[in-house]
Amino acid sequence: MLSIVLSRRDFREHDQIVSVYTKEKGKLSLLVRGVKKIVSKNSAHLEPFSIVDITVEKGKEVDYLTRVQSVDYLRKIRENLDKSLVAGYIVSIVDKLFAEEERDVKFFVFLESFLFAVNELEDFNNQKALLMLDSFMVNLLYFLGFTLSSEEKIVESSIFELLTILEKSDFEEIFNLDFELYSAKNVHRTIHTWCEHFLERKVVNWALTCIV
Repeated sequence: MLSIVLSRRDFREHDQIVSVYTKEKGKLSLLVRGVKKIVSKNSAHLEPFSIVDITVEKGKEVDYLTRVQSVDYLRKIRENLDKSLVAGYIVSIVDKLFAEEERDVKFFVFLESFLFAVNELEDFNNQKALLMLDSFMVNLLYFLGFTLSSEEKIVESSIFELLTILEKSDFEEIFNLDFELYSAKNVHRTIHTWCEHFLERKVVNWALTCIV
C-alpha cells in the first residue's frame, strides 16, 4: 500500500506508533513492533516524509505494520536543512488536521507531488520556501473544504490575484512570481490568519518555524 510517513512516536520499550497517509485508505496509525531495536530493518524507512510501500495486518485494538519497503527516501530534502524544515512542517500539519481513515486520493497525489517538487528544486532559498509553504497551506485548506479565493474580503483585496496563483499549485508559475516583499508578507499573513479562522485553532506560523 503506497504511503507517505507523517510521524512516529515511541510506544513501549521497543515499539512505535507510525502515522502514515496512504493512497488507498487515507491516514492510518499503525503499531510497528521492535522498530527501535538496533537490528530493525524497518526503522530507516519510516522517517517522516518518506514515501514507502507497506503491508498492514489487522489487529484487535490497533493494526500492525508488518512490512515496509522504501519507494523514495527523498534524499535531496534530507541533505538540505531548509527543505527538511518545509517537508517536516507539511507532514506534521497533515498528521494533526486529518482524521483516521479520511481518504482522499487527490490529496495523496498533491502531497506526493509537493514533496517531489521540493526534493528536485534547485537554489532553494527563504523566498521559495515561503512560497511553497503558502501554496501548500492554501491547497490544504481547499482539500479540507475551504476556498480562500471565494471569500468576499479576499476577492476585493489587492492580493486576490496572487492567491489564485498559489491555489493552482503550479510550482513553476509560483517560482516565477515577482512581487515586492511587502506583498509577499501580506499574502502570507492573510493565509495564516484565514487558516486559524477556518480551522478554529492555533496554527504554528510556518514563516517563523521553517525559515532560517
